[in-house]
Order: sequence, then structure tokens, then C-alpha cells
Amino acid sequence: GLELRTTNGGLHVELPANYNARLEASTVNGGVHSDLESTRPARSRGGRIATDLGRGGQLIRLETTNGGMHIAER
Repeated sequence: GLELRTTNGGLHVELPANYNARLEASTVNGGVHSDLESTRPARSRGGRIATDLGRGGQLIRLETTNGGMHIAER
């Protein structure tokens, strides 16, 4: 699993194509943009994404309070 958390900054994460994991991502004062097929359409101001990638699996938790978030596929 992976847990990334920041208070005053953005997050940019690249995940391999066809990756199996549970994704939970949230922000309070920032935008969320995801390029992952299972999260489309995912472009919002503040909010939360919670979804299984592929067959699910280990938890990937991404959190920020004051910053944007971009989740990309590698």
C-alpha cells in the first residue's frame, strides 16, 4: 500500500497501466484531476474519489488539504 498526505501542497501520482489497488483520494481546498479510466469523469473542485483499480487490492490513500491533485497513468 501507499499513503501520501500533505497540508499545503499538491500531489501528482503516476500509477502503472492495469494496476490492481484500492484508490482513495481526497482534497478540501483544491481540484482533483484523474486520467485513470475507472475514475472518469474525474475533475472536480474539492471532493473525494474512492474506487477499485483493476481487481482492487492494496490501499493507495492520497490526501491534501490546500492543494490540487493529479492522478495519471504511466
